[in-house]
Amino acid sequence: MLHPSNAALTWGAPLALGAAFLLALALLSVRWLCETEPNLRILFYYFLLSTVLILPFALVVWQTPEPWTWIYLAGIGLCLLASQVLLIVAYRYASAVTLAPIIYSVIVFTALINWAVWRRVPSLMEIGGMSLVILGGVIAMKVGAKSEEGEVD
Repeated sequence: MLHPSNAALTWGAPLALGAAFLLALALLSVRWLCETEPNLRILFYYFLLSTVLILPFALVVWQTPEPWTWIYLAGIGLCLLASQVLLIVAYRYASAVTLAPIIYSVIVFTALINWAVWRRVPSLMEIGGMSLVILGGVIAMKVGAKSEEGEVD
């Protein structure tokens, strides 16, 4: 994901790894909260915490958007809301082992959209990475299915 090379790492690499760690923590938190909390409460605190965490950065670089930009921002917000609602519902009915491969498939779809929209052909390293994500997903689903069968017995 970071395109390893001999070049020195920039701030982007540790920030990306930190973001991946925080995403994993957020997904685990949603899974735990789904067992005891209603959907609206989880959504409220998720978006409240996200807003509080991003607010200092937004204040530093704030520029008032053009009026038409608010339409795009509203669309992005609605898509984020829908994805979070669907994620919460998914964690209510499926295990993290089953859902993780689906969540990480975003890497594959991002590369494919990048190729389709901006004509950026994935490199061999990217194709290898996507293959590992797919392979890991298949293995995780098989292991998850076996462990869920063991719980029923």
